[in-house]
Amino acid sequence: MAGANIPAGEILHQKYKLNKVLGTGGFGITYLAFDESMEQYVVIKEYFPSRFVVRAEDGKHVLHSAEKENLILWKKGKNDFLKEARRMAKLAQIRGIVKVYDYFEENDTAYLVMEYVRGIGLDEYMNRLDSPMDFAQAWNFLRPVVDALENMHEKGLIHRDLNPSNLLVTEDSIKVIDFGASRRYLDNEKTMTILVKRGYTPPEQYMGREKQGPWTDVYAFCATIYEMITGVQPDPSIERMQKDELYLPSSYGVEITPEEEQVLANGLEVDPSRRIRSMRKLREAVEQTEEKSIAADKLSEKKSRKSLISAVAAVLAVILFTAAGVGYYRWNAYFKLDESDAAAGNYSMRSDTYQKYLDFVKENATEKEINTTESERYPERNGSMIYTLPLEAVQEWGRPCNQFHFEITEEKLVEKMKNAGYEMTLADQEKVEIKVEVQQFGAIRTMFNVKNKYQIKENLWLVSSADSFDSRIHKVWVYRTADGMKMEQIWTDVIQILDASATDREKLLSEVRKTQAEDAAMEGDNSYSAVWTENCMLYYLNPEEAEFEGQTGVCGFIVKKYGGLGAGYDWK
Repeated sequence: MAGANIPAGEILHQKYKLNKVLGTGGFGITYLAFDESMEQYVVIKEYFPSRFVVRAEDGKHVLHSAEKENLILWKKGKNDFLKEARRMAKLAQIRGIVKVYDYFEENDTAYLVMEYVRGIGLDEYMNRLDSPMDFAQAWNFLRPVVDALENMHEKGLIHRDLNPSNLLVTEDSIKVIDFGASRRYLDNEKTMTILVKRGYTPPEQYMGREKQGPWTDVYAFCATIYEMITGVQPDPSIERMQKDELYLPSSYGVEITPEEEQVLANGLEVDPSRRIRSMRKLREAVEQTEEKSIAADKLSEKKSRKSLISAVAAVLAVILFTAAGVGYYRWNAYFKLDESDAAAGNYSMRSDTYQKYLDFVKENATEKEINTTESERYPERNGSMIYTLPLEAVQEWGRPCNQFHFEITEEKLVEKMKNAGYEMTLADQEKVEIKVEVQQFGAIRTMFNVKNKYQIKENLWLVSSADSFDSRIHKVWVYRTADGMKMEQIWTDVIQILDASATDREKLLSEVRKTQAEDAAMEGDNSYSAVWTENCMLYYLNPEEAEFEGQTGVCGFIVKKYGGLGAGYDWK
């Protein structure tokens, strides 16, 4: 039999190109895919209950168990999967809920297509905080969830699996995810699947025949707030029914008023008939506590909002961009904000220019391809969409690319090198590369490069890479193909011409000296090293044979920011 998941590169529904598996569970497999019609990433959930099915030899179709009982359960599960997909698709306009774009049947099973949201689970977010929030902070933080659940309940649906791992913290908000357990509650249906999440599940969910409704989500929501403000997961409700020893938040030193604490306790009532009955009632109860002390609460709210914004910015800056994150359906992803992403400027997703430029790129692209190269160093570029543009499009848009630039044009570089006594004979002319990379998580990386190769002296070459818009230099490579002049001397001249600061010059030259010393000593050792200097220069030494511009030699690179300087030389 084939592996459980469908291989990357396969097309579903004639337009969804699978990129990779994001997660697997007992009832399904979640994929990252690229919607080739809308040109955006999406998440696809495949109904694949491993207990009843296996993958066919073609790697796509699903083979069902021949046992009658299993076949009945399989069909019922698939029908429920599609039924919930249809219900969730109707909630697409509710802010704070991850959108369902599409659903379909294919390969003898069913699929659900959802919005791809960048973020981390609230559980992971809380683990990164130095201390728990106070009640006002937690309430303000979860307010989008309150509104989303209130709207959802008005449409007759309950979530039934609300907990921190199913709340996704994004860069500017928080969203409710994972509706695999959601059900209608207006059908007078008492029998529902028993679904338990320790600490967050109310007693009625432990007993499958008990009536469930908005009050079920109220309990889970209040349990989530309880953990956010105390740092402690609530005792399981089924245990609290026997002996309730749940401590009040104030006993942990939480900043919470008696009125707020009473509202929270009412939301955590184990008896459904005594619990706050809906998210609307919960919201109104909290708002009433605020009205009792307007002046004090305004000060508290101002403080909590300021603290909250600082907390979100600080934590997400670390988690979303430099550490492991958790996304839709709780897959793990690695995000790293390198300097080229930071320099995206007007092309960041939060800018007005972003969509306008993206539309411009799509309209003018001569070709496009998905980056299939897996990079551990730059995982955000894995699966990115790369567009090739004509040179005329760069001039029409009227802006340089967002890579590092030296403040010198190629023409000026050549002029100054000649004045310094170098030949600078043009050998290979204008290798043009106009690329726009739309990365997995939305960052746009523009690369408008024109490369020219010059002979400096006998057996000594310089390659320049300049912006095709304004000819400012991105990078300079220098290498030799046989015995030639000392590398240190030419780099002294090049660095001065590129107008590096005196401090930067010495650092760069010290790295060149270090490279030459190691070059002479290592004699074929294929070790690798990378060292950051305090001025954000990254030095690589990779003394293994590599082909560069048609010549075989050994290359060491000195990179300033994410462009910069490079030095190459033969092995001795």
